[in-house]
Amino acid sequence: MLRFLFMLAIFICGAGQNARAQQCVLPLEQGRASWYGSKFEGKKTANGEIFAASAFTAAHPSVPFGTYLKVENIKNGRSVLVKVNDRGHFAPSRVIDLSEAAAREIGIRNKGIGSVVVYSCDP
Repeated sequence: MLRFLFMLAIFICGAGQNARAQQCVLPLEQGRASWYGSKFEGKKTANGEIFAASAFTAAHPSVPFGTYLKVENIKNGRSVLVKVNDRGHFAPSRVIDLSEAAAREIGIRNKGIGSVVVYSCDP
């Protein structure tokens, strides 16, 4: 029974993520993404939340906090839904800085950087 409830919770959470991801159709920008991880674990982000490298979050220089963005790796087509809770990346060649988990999800964690398209998601 416990296993069933656990699987049901995963399904419900996943369905919510997919529904939101399907609404992410407006391309916001294209460029390079990088990531940040355990060095910042437990520290406050720009919006006051505590950073967790395992969460699907991102730093963006101008998108409002709490906004969800879909980030798609141009090379492999993998995408991830992230919540903006921090500011950055401040390198001129980069458009977004992903949490370690988000970078792993789209396949740029090992390289450290990758070409992406960032889509704006409806609230």
